[in-house]
Amino acid sequence: MKLKITVAYAQPSGEIVTDTVTTNLGTICAWEDKHGTSSKKLANDATLDDISFLFWHKLTKLGKENRPWEQFRDCLDELINVEAASVNPTEAAASDAS
Repeated sequence: MKLKITVAYAQPSGEIVTDTVTTNLGTICAWEDKHGTSSKKLANDATLDDISFLFWHKLTKLGKENRPWEQFRDCLDELINVEAASVNPTEAAASDAS
């Protein structure tokens, strides 16, 4: 499961910025560790806190954020978009057409 998440949040200076991240398996595993549950719950019953955590975790891994989760959460301004990330296969699919 990959999600493309766009959020507006406040920088430490107070400036509101917008950023987009795409989650990966590591992001989902971090969410499972934090919540002590399977990603099935995330897939079926995601909350705003869940989505915001995924965004923050990926942002920190990209080196764009260094505040702890509890502090960053207080700076969230707006959830702009969440969508399934498109998959870009590296090889063409097999076809019966010859």
